[in-house]
Amino acid sequence: LALTRVLVDPDPPRPWRWWLVASIATGIALLSKYHGAFLLVGAVVFVATRREARRWLRRPEPYVATVIALAIFAPDLVWNAQHGFASFRFRGARAIPTHVHHLTALLQNLAGQAGYLFPWIWVPLIYQMYRALRGGPRDGARWLLLCLGAGPVVVFTLVSLGGNPGLPHWPAPGYLLLLPLVGDAAARRETRGPHQRQQLHRWLAAAAVAFLALVAIAA
Repeated sequence: LALTRVLVDPDPPRPWRWWLVASIATGIALLSKYHGAFLLVGAVVFVATRREARRWLRRPEPYVATVIALAIFAPDLVWNAQHGFASFRFRGARAIPTHVHHLTALLQNLAGQAGYLFPWIWVPLIYQMYRALRGGPRDGARWLLLCLGAGPVVVFTLVSLGGNPGLPHWPAPGYLLLLPLVGDAAARRETRGPHQRQQLHRWLAAAAVAFLALVAIAA
């Protein structure tokens, strides 16, 4: 939210406050899960690719925010340096190619993602990713969500090409950041007319019934 406030708004009020909030949140995210690094990378990609955002490269706020985020993450770096970077080596080992057929691992990875999210949610998410990519940096809010969310999805899907299908929840933090794109698309469809609104309501009702049915079966 803080990154959206300062990067998309051409003249955000109290930019220092929002950058400090973003830095603290990113530092905590890095401590809780290494996926937090994708927030930093995504923000850099957004600033580098959107002309209106490149003005931040000439201001001190993002650099101070990056230092604060890394300072919060420093205990993890210190511990790893004292223990032979054990956690980094453990995570990196999962990307080592295996004897499993690469295409099989990729399909297993995609099937796992679709299964964890449910196909009726996963397919719209992928489609909205494509739409945001096709629209490019012109739509600041959509482009920022894509830059922040696509990293885990793309990286952990491509890792499966090494033969390790991975676990379906690895890309999940990225999908969480992409959910607003699906919500926005649903809201826009609802305003197009009664026919589109009825279709949307039927789709939502069918998704809810399918979810309850799966929960009942599992129980």
